Amino acid sequence: MDWIAAARSKAKEADRQSPADNEIGQILAYSPLDPEDGAWPAKAVRAVIETHHSKDLQNGLVNERYNQRGVHSVVEGGKEEQAFSDEAKQWAKIVRPQWPRTHMMLIALAKMWERDRARAIEWERKRKLEQGL
Repeated sequence: MDWIAAARSKAKEADRQSPADNEIGQILAYSPLDPEDGAWPAKAVRAVIETHHSKDLQNGLVNERYNQRGVHSVVEGGKEEQAFSDEAKQWAKIVRPQWPRTHMMLIALAKMWERDRARAIEWERKRKLEQGL
């Protein structure tokens, strides 16, 4: 918390708070699952999200978590994307009572995976049409 507060203060002085918050969020995306409740991100990161109320920090966190998957092929009607979405929704349920901003961030992550799943289904449908299947 002290490091984040100091970094955000210096970034604000330099009129760079938005990109700094985004970068902080990207760093925090590497948080492990919380050992107590099994949800992501760990409670210390949830506290940062709830304390700082920064959309840029949350966007950096969500986008980096999403991008951690790396390059991949979409197969099997988006089953993997559905699993990722379901996982994010489960984490959202766990954190909802105590961490409302984190809850909403996880719902946004789940929606990103759902959009990917919808694209995967559409891509497979088009591929089958083109192949005459």
